[in-house]
Amino acid sequence: MRILMSSYRLDYSGVPTYTWTVMRELHRRGHDVRIYAPEGGRFAHAFPWSTEVPIDWQPDRIIAQHTPCAQTLRAAFPSHPITYI
Repeated sequence: MRILMSSYRLDYSGVPTYTWTVMRELHRRGHDVRIYAPEGGRFAHAFPWSTEVPIDWQPDRIIAQHTPCAQTLRAAFPSHPITYI
């Protein structure tokens, strides 16, 4: 399954480390996971991420964190299932 996750920035704080942990487990289970992080950050080297919404790659599911990211992803993928955390 292709899963798109979001984190506003990728630094050493709660949401980015949670995102990294979930992403690693989903990868371990065989899923293709990508991260949308408009601000990048110091922890970015650990993620397959982009500051742009990957519109050339269609996710099966979206796990959105941070309201601005959720709004951007909902606008880009209006009919895709989204979970907001």
